[in-house]
Amino acid sequence: MAQNGSLGSSGNAYGVLNGGRAYDQAESSSRLLGKVLGMVSVAFALTAAGSYVSLSIPPGLALLIMLLNLGMLFAIRATRDNAPRQMTLFYAFAFLEGVGLGPTIHHYLGHGGSHLVGTAAMTTGIGMAMLGTVAYAVSVDYRKVQAIGQFFLIGLFVLLLATMFFHFVQPTTIDYLVLAVFSVLTIGDFARVRAGGGGATAAELSLSIFLDGLNIFLAVLNLFGNRGND
Repeated sequence: MAQNGSLGSSGNAYGVLNGGRAYDQAESSSRLLGKVLGMVSVAFALTAAGSYVSLSIPPGLALLIMLLNLGMLFAIRATRDNAPRQMTLFYAFAFLEGVGLGPTIHHYLGHGGSHLVGTAAMTTGIGMAMLGTVAYAVSVDYRKVQAIGQFFLIGLFVLLLATMFFHFVQPTTIDYLVLAVFSVLTIGDFARVRAGGGGATAAELSLSIFLDGLNIFLAVLNLFGNRGND
């Protein structure tokens, strides 16, 4: 009986300690989520500012800036040991991405007005919030979800390359596929935040979710814009 009692006490002690670690992990995950959401919000504000600045830039130059901006992704990865510098580079990337996408945004502003762009942005925000809620409500292995998303992303790239030479897929179909693929990636990225980041920095996690949201926004904008032209 004494041995059973001893085991019971040890078990209770282990439960308390284990529960404490679970609480600390949850608290840390909550702080990380708040930081990531804050950085993503600032990034989208800078993207909007970059889009506005691009009004005074020729479309060809804006496209060149967006292509050169891809190199910033490598710079962000290379500075992961310097959090302030990495965050600065992430914000610079978001701003320049807005400059590069400016002609596209202004095209839709000219055809559908601010209501079209605003509705697409609001729809994207609501959709991202729902996907994030799913990632936090359902226990999923972010590695498996991201692997599935990346597999279909590669397939999407192959399809896009094929449609450059053979026009066998409707543009709206591509937009729906983009929505599906990046929705999966969004769930995986939020699940990774929930798991504590999986070794990624706050800036890297924010970058992933920012790119998810940006691609979803562009797909939604295309769909709404095409629907308005029908």
